[in-house]
Amino acid sequence: MVITIASGKGGAGKTFIACSLARELAKNHRVLLVDADCECPNTRIFFPGAKLKEEKAVKTFYPELEKKLCNRCGACARVCKTHAIFTAKDGYPAILQELCNACGACFIACKQNALKKRFREIGKIREFEISSHFSLIEGELFPGEEESIPVLRELWKRAEKILGEVDFVVIDSPPGVRCASLFCIEKSCAVLLVAEASEFGISDALRVAKACEFLQKNFFVVLNKAGKDSSEFPEAEKMIQCIPFSREILERCAKGVLPEREEIKALAEFVVKLHEKNSGG
Repeated sequence: MVITIASGKGGAGKTFIACSLARELAKNHRVLLVDADCECPNTRIFFPGAKLKEEKAVKTFYPELEKKLCNRCGACARVCKTHAIFTAKDGYPAILQELCNACGACFIACKQNALKKRFREIGKIREFEISSHFSLIEGELFPGEEESIPVLRELWKRAEKILGEVDFVVIDSPPGVRCASLFCIEKSCAVLLVAEASEFGISDALRVAKACEFLQKNFFVVLNKAGKDSSEFPEAEKMIQCIPFSREILERCAKGVLPEREEIKALAEFVVKLHEKNSGG
């Protein structure tokens, strides 16, 4: 079962929930933790004893123009959704390789074959062994790069090779609603939406909830950092867990230590029952 841990904003506690849940599930099941927050992969700080098994470079392609073949039709610029290609003053396409997400549309649009593929390294995929039945894979996008989707594609290819060997896959998704976040949600069987118990946090969480509904993914809400006067998620039936604000959690997480919490144990039990229900167990 693939569970994506999502949040509407950074700092909601998504990584804390993802790592704690994966560790709790790993006590009785085979688990793969996927750090898909490629711009800031940090799940590994909670598992300092993890052993590096494999590291792989991630390369992506981008178009390079051969001017002698170009007739300046502008087709490549028109189909580029990331605006990595635009028409310069001389009529020839100008290419910003850092904005290219390697979709390949420009190569299809160019009938003159004036675009050639060039490759460059943009990140890394690393696989770690935490225990005999608990693994971690992370994707890292190099600083200065704009597009994490090519890294996510390679990260998921690696995850797919392990799916048959584990009971649960826990994905630590990038925060917010963007291509990288939607990529993770789309791969999941269910989504645990971590909502910070503030007006701002709930507002952003609702945007992720709408994305889950659009993608037809079942989601459940974990309200984090809750207090006496905190905001509540409006869809009360989606609430499965509430974690109160705790200085202990903040201090221990700042030191790279996951505290043992009854709320996390209950959350793991919920996920196991959900898996049994979905699999007909």
